[in-house]
Amino acid sequence: MNNATSPSSTPLQLRDIHLPSSPDLWPPAPGWWLLTTIILFLCAWLFLKFLAAQKQKKKQQAIYAALKPIEQKLLSKPTNQAVADLNIFIRQLALMYFPQTEIASLSGRQWLAFLDQSGKTQQFTHGAGRILAEAPYLPEHQKVEKPQAKALLKVVKKWVKNTEATR
Repeated sequence: MNNATSPSSTPLQLRDIHLPSSPDLWPPAPGWWLLTTIILFLCAWLFLKFLAAQKQKKKQQAIYAALKPIEQKLLSKPTNQAVADLNIFIRQLALMYFPQTEIASLSGRQWLAFLDQSGKTQQFTHGAGRILAEAPYLPEHQKVEKPQAKALLKVVKKWVKNTEATR
């Protein structure tokens, strides 16, 4: 028998211990893909919210800019016509936010009740806002007083703010 081929006579040749290679950075694990996707959607959602807020802010600035000349006219020379102009302005705003069929035919107490309901207030039917329904029918010599005009403008601005907040 040949001693060279015998298992006990040959020295055992072992290889060195090799550590596994470090993991690659690409492609990332599925958890990282999920986290990246969530972060991207969150950033997109925040950006869209920001754009909507900017649009709302510009819209509100335009409304107040349109209200400013009527406000100045009403405060400098409170006439029945100035109140009527304010009423037209409010109606135009209401037509922007609510269906035309709902408000186009409203007048008097019904109009004031609608303004109270939509603005979450009672100041149109039971407060300073009543002048909107009364002023067009007052005789020309009976004018709106400045304190009434200031109170009316305060109620109208509150209505605009409340109506804007719900949209």
